[in-house]
Amino acid sequence: MKIYRRPMFRKGGSTGEGVMYNVKPRTNFQSGMTEKMIKDRSKLYRQYAGDPIANLLIQGGLGLVAGEGAGKGTLGSIATAFQKPVAQALAQEQQIGLKSVSDIFSRQDAERIARLKARQVKPTNYQSMLNNELISMFGRKDSYSRDEISQANKAVQSFMKQGTAKDVLSTVSDLNIQFEKQGYPNPLRAAQVFTQYKGSIVLVPPISYKYDKGIATDISEDFKKTARPGTTYYDSMGDRFIQFKKMDDNTVQMTEVPAPEIK
Repeated sequence: MKIYRRPMFRKGGSTGEGVMYNVKPRTNFQSGMTEKMIKDRSKLYRQYAGDPIANLLIQGGLGLVAGEGAGKGTLGSIATAFQKPVAQALAQEQQIGLKSVSDIFSRQDAERIARLKARQVKPTNYQSMLNNELISMFGRKDSYSRDEISQANKAVQSFMKQGTAKDVLSTVSDLNIQFEKQGYPNPLRAAQVFTQYKGSIVLVPPISYKYDKGIATDISEDFKKTARPGTTYYDSMGDRFIQFKKMDDNTVQMTEVPAPEIK
């Protein structure tokens, strides 16, 4: 049996023959992109630096007219007149190339570092709670003072006295999502209070508020009439603890009370 050694079966690198005829070698995508970016940056720098060939011809021509290399013959005069302009043009092109390479690689390094930081720095539940607390206490800002951060931090820490920090944070985070879906006026604060004083308070439900254009404005009279006397309720809209007492004339008195003791 005869073995045919055709080009398509030859061992080794790409031969460009047989079935591989006219097939270009694979190029690295990232390298290709980098090379294109460097060329584009060089082109941009040349626009501001001026055409090096035009500058070379102008400066060399002026030197020739000024008599540089006089007495050296035609070729000698031209060589002398264009010696410095050629050296300047080559130096300018080299500087543009080095500057373009440096800029692109510096940019890629900065982007790579930023991506690594973004992967590593993920906001924790605690950080999310602190951010929400800052917004609820001082409004949305680009930055907060040390005193504001300290106040918000203390407020968040106060809800971590019971159980492990992980359990409390997880509970508050989950409740915050649930209360937000249910329409509580201040879901995060309601979740924090409910977690801290669980078993000691009852939250005023969202349906028990008066609303103006979708914003809670006050507790409804119907809720005041049906509220259990002696029970401590938490009003997340007003961030306060309240109790209700029925009076002799069948009216209901609402009183703000201190926060209950943590059991």
